Parts: sequence; structure tokens; C-alpha cells
Amino acid sequence: MAILFSFIIPHKNGDIAQLRRCLDSIPHREDVQIIIVDDCSDASVFDVGELKKLQDACTEIYWLETGVGPGGARNYALDRAKGEWIFFVDADDYYEKENLKRLLDLCTHSMADVVYMGYQVIADGQKKVNLNGYEEDGDRLYDLDDCERDAYLDAFYPWQKCLKRSLLNSQNLRFDELYLSEDRILALEALLSAKKVERFSSPVYNYVIHENSLTTSKPSYERTKGAVGVAIETNRILKRHDKLRIYRDKTSQRYLTILNEYNLVDYWCFILKEIWFLGWAFAMEDREYVCMCRGYKVNLLMQFVDEIRVKAGFLRNRLR
Repeated sequence: MAILFSFIIPHKNGDIAQLRRCLDSIPHREDVQIIIVDDCSDASVFDVGELKKLQDACTEIYWLETGVGPGGARNYALDRAKGEWIFFVDADDYYEKENLKRLLDLCTHSMADVVYMGYQVIADGQKKVNLNGYEEDGDRLYDLDDCERDAYLDAFYPWQKCLKRSLLNSQNLRFDELYLSEDRILALEALLSAKKVERFSSPVYNYVIHENSLTTSKPSYERTKGAVGVAIETNRILKRHDKLRIYRDKTSQRYLTILNEYNLVDYWCFILKEIWFLGWAFAMEDREYVCMCRGYKVNLLMQFVDEIRVKAGFLRNRLR
């Protein structure tokens, strides 16, 4: 039987139990290929022998002698992938097995280039379900029109979607070999170049948040510099496709959602990150990006100040 689905898993110094959980959530059958790429794990903290035990008829394991980051590890796997559809999985995450099986069955007959899937975020053992904001329906794929596609302009995580390998190859799409924001350009180019995009609303992927993950750890000088370069290129791509205003509006709405549903501290942390990125753009002397974003960042800061005034007034009245 031909391989229809390739699951790509980058790995580095991970918990072997979490990796087993990930593998157990993927159907092991003749039309499935699983590729694990170990990104030069440290032998003093990880037993490579335990990783070798996971190899089976569906699972291929490769070891890199030099660390290339999650993007480079995924690229290595992409060059060895045989499936018509590509799934990207983080080693410490896992799938809802039955929902994944339904998605695979639907993809077998799909003419789409990209299929976005529902997902759940798991933090402190608690699941936040259906974060894509759509009603669950595990029996069909939804065809997305241009307006609905725009809702996914900031869906940068590789695990949020499955992609046709033919699209990746025809557009020569590969990941940046960075340790932060390595997935943004590929995700954006794939969405904008896809002829047909679909959505599967039921939660398929479980994204597990850890304190020591790349997305929650403090960025270093090199990681930040690389991420700013990606942010600059992202804005240029959006501008070229006349999507920059839509993306900005979505980002502003996301900040306001954080402000309304969480607290001022969370919001302020996001604002500081935006200011930090803008500062790096100044340092890299990218004047076009600075001019493009300066007014936008100022507006976000003013929203923050206005909200502080509102909340301060509310507290003052409550204390009287």
C-alpha cells in the first residue's frame, strides 16, 4: 500500500515517556510513515538507546550529528517524507486518536492543499477545548472562502494544519533553521499559495504547555535577532499580498481579547514583547519595518493606557 500520511517529529533531549505518548496517538498502519529526527541530543541527559527502541515498521529514526534546530530537523525529515499529506508534531504533544483517524479518512478524498485542524491547549493538566472558535463536526471538511482564510493568517504553528507535500515541493517551502519563529514564513506562504484550503473543526491536536519549552523560555540574543528578521519578512509578504491591514486588525483584536479575558499583566507582557521587537528592528536598521509598525505599536500602548484608566476608575468606585 502506498504511503499517504507522513508524520514528522523533531526531537532533542525530550522525555521518552512523552514521545511514546505522542507515537501511541498516531495510527500505525501501512499508509502511515512516522519520521523522528533527533537534533543532536546530549548523551549526558538523554539515553539514545531508549529512542532506538521506538523504531518499528512505521517509524523511522534519524540522528543528526550537528544541532540545526526544530526547523532544520523538520527539513531533514521533509526530504525523506513519502506521504501525500505532511503532519508536523512536537515530541511532547499528542493527538486525539479517534479524531485523527477521522481526519485521515477525510484527507484521503480531499483536493485541498492545506487542512487546518481543531486543537486543544493543555496547561497544568487542564484542557481548553475548541480554541479555533468553530462548532465541532467530525464528519466533514469545510471549504474556506477568501475571508475565512484570512482568519488563519496568524496560524503559524506547524501542528495546526496538515499540508500537501506537492504544495511544499512546488513552492520550495522549507523551514528557517532558527530556534524561534522558524515556522512563520512557511505557514504564511503555504496559506497564501494554496489553491484550496479546508478546515476540520473537531479537536485533533493536544498542545501541551511546559515551563521549559522553546515558546515559554527566555529568548537569547541570536534567537531574538533571527525572530525579528522573520517578523520583518512576514510583514513584507503580507504587504505583497495586500493582507497587512487584515493581519494588523487581527493582532489588535487578539491583544484586546487578552486584555478583556485575562489581566493587565498578561497584556503588558505582550506589549513589552512588541516594543522589544520594534527595538530590534531599529538596531537592524530596517527603516521600512520601523515606519510600518511604529504607529501600530503606539496605538496598542494607548489602548493599554486607556484600559488602565478604566480599571483604575472601577476600583476607585468600588473602594468608596
